[in-house]
Amino acid sequence: GEGPLVDISCARDGSLTKAVLSDPKSHGERVSQGSAVAVTITVASAEQDAMSSTRLLHGPKTHEWVLGSGARCDLIEMTVASMHVGECCRVLCRDPELYADAGLSVVPMAGTQVEYALRVVRTDSLQKQSFCECGLSVLAAAVEHAQGERREAAARLREGRDRIALLKFRSIVDELEAAISAEDHGSSECREESGAGAADLPSSSPCGLACTARKMRREVEAELAGCFLRLGRWDEVCRSCEFVLAEDPKSATALMRRGQALLRLGRVSEALHDFEAVLEVQPGSSVAARNAKYCRKALARSAVRQLDNASFRAQRCGHMLVDKWS
Repeated sequence: GEGPLVDISCARDGSLTKAVLSDPKSHGERVSQGSAVAVTITVASAEQDAMSSTRLLHGPKTHEWVLGSGARCDLIEMTVASMHVGECCRVLCRDPELYADAGLSVVPMAGTQVEYALRVVRTDSLQKQSFCECGLSVLAAAVEHAQGERREAAARLREGRDRIALLKFRSIVDELEAAISAEDHGSSECREESGAGAADLPSSSPCGLACTARKMRREVEAELAGCFLRLGRWDEVCRSCEFVLAEDPKSATALMRRGQALLRLGRVSEALHDFEAVLEVQPGSSVAARNAKYCRKALARSAVRQLDNASFRAQRCGHMLVDKWS
């Protein structure tokens, strides 16, 4: 039978959910970003009043591509990224920005709900295999793979495919965290060396490699915050930036992005603090200066309103007392 709905949206806000149709016990390995995949795709109109002959929009047909390359629509990319080999699922969507796929001849249809049925036939992480065959350690292979995925994620951002870029950055974070945890040299002595003296460590040494992985982990988290910022997920921006700032308190990128998110959340005083911190690190930042100026004006206006309200309340209270005792 059909399984429970699973949230597969980038922001985990329930905007895109899938229902698993296959038995989880029959599933194989999890599909990963950057892997070659073969997926059987069927697309149909979910409108119940449509004739059965016109409901089918595509397939069933098996397609092959590299996950995260942007070859398929955002709905397919996000769904397959959440799947395992052998898994079958059903996804309903009304958002043409997510489901329209020119390569499948699925065009935007106003007000129409579309149903995708997907089955992952196979996956092959050729890039990771080639790294391991070259004798690289788990951590070295993860760093090499992450570098390639970051380039791909940046390309998706340039194309305006923010959701796919977000998936890629999240995947990189998960992969680096797993590799750092699994690496025997990710011990306290390497963490201690990841501070001021990290630049002096040979990048090929175990500790130098661990420092490189942690630095990349912070950089990718800042890029993740940038994706959340573009998608209007202000709380997630703050969380990602706080992770970065916990290890690098002077990160201008994290300070700037957290300040922008705080401003959107109406936390103007905190936003001003971040913009002023950016100016301490980068005195020539025109964006930080402009945002700081805006915050000061907003706070000044708020202070004036508070004074006006306090004066009005005092006058009103005085009138009431006069009326009461006259």
